[in-house]
Amino acid sequence: MPHKFLMTGLGLVAAGLAIAGCGASQDTGATSAQAHQAGASQPSQAGAAGNTSAASGPEPADASLSGIHACKLISASVVQSALGTLSSPPAEDHGGLYCLYEQAVPGGVGLSVIVTITERSGYDAAKEVTRLANGAQGTRYVELSGIGDDAFASIGPQSYELSAAHGGRAISMQIDSTSPAAQRAAMELMKPAIANL
Repeated sequence: MPHKFLMTGLGLVAAGLAIAGCGASQDTGATSAQAHQAGASQPSQAGAAGNTSAASGPEPADASLSGIHACKLISASVVQSALGTLSSPPAEDHGGLYCLYEQAVPGGVGLSVIVTITERSGYDAAKEVTRLANGAQGTRYVELSGIGDDAFASIGPQSYELSAAHGGRAISMQIDSTSPAAQRAAMELMKPAIANL
């Protein structure tokens, strides 16, 4: 996939997985999705307001990702509301843990949104890597509240990534834009996705 913004995240993936010590997923095909989320889509999780797990004890254990399909977590009406018309049907890969939405615009493709599902340990590792890298290479880490059990965003020079955890699973959404409209679209897509996880 020729999206340049993916490459930055993939560099963080390896670091996040190394920190967590979790190089593999319990589900077939989930390793790539976890890695993508941990680095690309998952700007490290950020003790969001309302999240007391960091202070009160260990994070939830990883939950099975079996049977989860990223493209089924968000209804077509929500996608239409957030992105408008798509240039093609959502593309799912990696055993259902990855979904690509591409916005249709005159003459081609507008925003590209990558949704990745991962286990909690991948999310926690990505959050820590992102938090530690705050300010490096023009990337900003922001803790968020009111989304899932824990959430954070990573705002880079060319992409915005919103990540949230619910129990032993997590979702990351990466958009190849940092515009306010792109950030609103990510939030609009994330709320039902995390609720359906």
